[in-house]
Amino acid sequence: MKTSYQPAEWTPITGGIGLYDPNLATPASDGPSLSSYVLGILSDYTKTYQATPISQDCQESSSCSSYLILGGVWTVSPWPFRILNDTSLTSYITKDGPAYQIDFWDAPRGIKWGTDVCTIFGPQNSTFQLCVSSYNTSGINDQLVAGKTQSSDSIKHWSKSYPFLGIRPCLGTVLSNGTCDQKAGWDRIDIWSTFMSIYRRTATVTSDRSSAAILDVSDLGDPVSQNLTAEGFTTALNAMLYKYTETNPLGGVCPAVGSDWQLTVAMSSAFENSLLAPQISTPMNILRNLFATPLFVFNSLVTQSNPFSVASSSNSSVQFKFEAELNAPQYENS
Repeated sequence: MKTSYQPAEWTPITGGIGLYDPNLATPASDGPSLSSYVLGILSDYTKTYQATPISQDCQESSSCSSYLILGGVWTVSPWPFRILNDTSLTSYITKDGPAYQIDFWDAPRGIKWGTDVCTIFGPQNSTFQLCVSSYNTSGINDQLVAGKTQSSDSIKHWSKSYPFLGIRPCLGTVLSNGTCDQKAGWDRIDIWSTFMSIYRRTATVTSDRSSAAILDVSDLGDPVSQNLTAEGFTTALNAMLYKYTETNPLGGVCPAVGSDWQLTVAMSSAFENSLLAPQISTPMNILRNLFATPLFVFNSLVTQSNPFSVASSSNSSVQFKFEAELNAPQYENS
């Protein structure tokens, strides 16, 4: 049995997901929402939806998964519950809205990083490195890879370029020169790493009126591969997380009350606890959520001050305006 949704009324709106813009990645005022995205946006079915992967490399991997970053009703303006309130109708449809699709699959163990592409985050004793660089191999489309990796300059000599991320926790103390005093320093064998390929496409999205959960995605447009830079993601990470500083290594009282500090410490705790149980999926989930979050938050349709708000129509209506339907479901045999 398949549910289909027939139009009852149309209204012009802005919505969907705008183009990622690292220039919008300034420290967020809505820290609790940002933290919730980093810890779970890909399992938030009001904003994302699992999809058929696009990348052939992902399709050939047993670890492949793919997600549409859609926004659902949260990025629609005007707010649909204000303009369409017939309670006899049970769902909203946004037609041909812009979206991102991200394919993820596990990267091989042992990927190595140059220390010059790594940044230390967290207060003393809760630190980890995020390493962002460009990676590519001939014949593979633009991809990202995220992981906790071993440090080496060899990463800079790979043949093709696209951004990717690595995470390296320090179980000891970060010294004044930025080195980790644990055995082997920051150089640790890869534990969590993931490739990703990012695409733009359009989608027709049906969302439940009571829960805002995405019920159905249809009429997907042709995917267009996106070449997002490592520098762009580094900018976003610096805005989202608490950066370690030599002058204030412990963080202090004031930083400790900030949402960026609390999120960074929570991430560090998850990584360190999982070192004793590498089969736990939490670090990998955080890595993938960490990449998906900037695409949802830092774009022309979602304001920096509140990820639930939508940018003014004067900035986005020409590029992103599309139609929305308010629907009552009809049922048919699949």
